[in-house]
Amino acid sequence: MRPISTATARSLPPKAIRGPGEPPGHVVHGLGRPAPGSRRDQRNAGDRALNRLIELYDRIMVTLAALTLTILMTMTTLSALGRYFFNRPVPDNVTVSQMMMVLIVFLPLAYVQKLRHHVSVTLFSDWLPPGGLRKLEGFGLFLSLIFFGLIAATAVAATLKAYHIGESTRGELDLPTWPAHAVMAVGVIGFVLRLFLELVLALMGKSTAQEPPEKAEGV
Repeated sequence: MRPISTATARSLPPKAIRGPGEPPGHVVHGLGRPAPGSRRDQRNAGDRALNRLIELYDRIMVTLAALTLTILMTMTTLSALGRYFFNRPVPDNVTVSQMMMVLIVFLPLAYVQKLRHHVSVTLFSDWLPPGGLRKLEGFGLFLSLIFFGLIAATAVAATLKAYHIGESTRGELDLPTWPAHAVMAVGVIGFVLRLFLELVLALMGKSTAQEPPEKAEGV
């Protein structure tokens, strides 16, 4: 059978086009596109749904961290003004600031991992060939998954312990400490899930890393 050219294929109706190795009746709507309902189309739909779910989680965590940072700056300013003009700062402002820092640090961990903005040393890995670099990155993801998995388990245990014993801060407000532990646990668990996803995709020869805007634009 003679292969049809691209121009000829575009002029034919969709039913006349069949991908290589596809059984009769497998309709490909356009060049390189799987037919609706095929296994490949279902797999692509699942990947898109998973990516949308991860993107939603990242946006929520980053938004919460940004709002917390705004509140922290506002509270610090009000506390300084209150101390200077009225000799009355915000009650327990230092303790509240420490708790807010937990949200700012731990909630965006998964998003920063997606952008590859965590601190890394590439002194020796820059000399590796692409195949060796992929293996090294996979090994690093595996070690990170184990390490941060232990941290996540510890954070969950600390949250449950602080909640059951009613642990609180010492000060004017006597704030419970378990919410801060819970936020840390949520942030680290999200980071662990991101590492697990990237490790699985690395074993499949894929990647979920997103290039920073300046690199994507060629700046």
